[in-house]
Amino acid sequence: MNDCIQVGSDLLTNKGGIYQACKDYYSALDGRILSITDPQQSLDGKDASVAYFMTGKNPMSRLSGYMPHQERTRFYQCLAEGHSALFLHGCYRLSAHYVMTASKQKGTPYVFVPHGGLDPWVFTYRRAVKLMWMRMYGLRILRNADTVLAMTRNEMAKIQRFVGVLPNQRVIYLPLDINGCKYTKDRAVVRAERGIPLDACVLCYLGRLHHMKRPQETIEAVLAASNNIHLVVAGPDDSVTAESLKQYVDKHDARDRIHVTGPIYGDEKYNLLSACDAYISLSHRENFNYTAAEAMAMSLPVILSPGNDLQGEILDANCGWMLDSLDASTVKESLLAFEQTSPDDLLRKGSNGKQWVLDHLTFEHFQSQLQELVGSL
Repeated sequence: MNDCIQVGSDLLTNKGGIYQACKDYYSALDGRILSITDPQQSLDGKDASVAYFMTGKNPMSRLSGYMPHQERTRFYQCLAEGHSALFLHGCYRLSAHYVMTASKQKGTPYVFVPHGGLDPWVFTYRRAVKLMWMRMYGLRILRNADTVLAMTRNEMAKIQRFVGVLPNQRVIYLPLDINGCKYTKDRAVVRAERGIPLDACVLCYLGRLHHMKRPQETIEAVLAASNNIHLVVAGPDDSVTAESLKQYVDKHDARDRIHVTGPIYGDEKYNLLSACDAYISLSHRENFNYTAAEAMAMSLPVILSPGNDLQGEILDANCGWMLDSLDASTVKESLLAFEQTSPDDLLRKGSNGKQWVLDHLTFEHFQSQLQELVGSL
């Protein structure tokens, strides 16, 4: 095993995304996880395996990740304890400066994992702040990192827009708990519980209810495409709420076809996926998309927007419908193609997706790649 430090921001169990990735890296490499955390975040999601360091309380400190002297000193002490490598997860925080400083002082190599932070869509909001971070830290950390890790080839292409092709760039997929992706309830039972007919054609939206992921637009697309497609929308509130989506559905008198459930986890999540016929993500941006991979592991075909970077990895797998735009006619065409696909062909596409997951997303494969990387630094 290797002894490495994972550094991220607001690494709480209710955050998903980078938190889950840091846990995966930690499991593969041992060491410690350090989180620079906004003190106004709800700490109900604290993880006992993560060391938390609080930013200052003023808005600028909370936004930038600036830590008061005492917390900063404690943080640097952890970085200076002697480790095989430092892994910096995410962009646009002062953690970049802290990790670069510690790396230079101690001679410890560092690996930068942007987690989709350099996607063009990210610069459609708070653009000035992000461009300033790129000028002050981002370009230096990309060029000086011992390795820059992307989750997909599409993400790497977006990174290369800033610094071109460099020898320190690699792609390593995140792993999936494939054995955990299994249902415990019969499909008919789950559908009956949700008020979904057994013979219905059912899509599943699974993820945070955030405007980036376009949950309401997904509902709109389904309603516009066909009267025969059901859609289950499952996920915790974010910039969009389940209540607002239910009100939208009621306005269109569509509760018989659009099922907004709120957050679901664990067995309930996998039971729901097993009761659906395909997974859909019309998101503006998805770096890796755990839930799409989980759906594939459950043998579901997937409908993915061009904002899903996973698209580029599975184009040849014949495991669903890969959209080349979010144009309404393109989305409608894919939804109608899904509706008209025979059950046998849906099963075939789902089986292809599961095989891709088995071939590429095992924890053992992920761990061996990371250990080889750290050994080469």
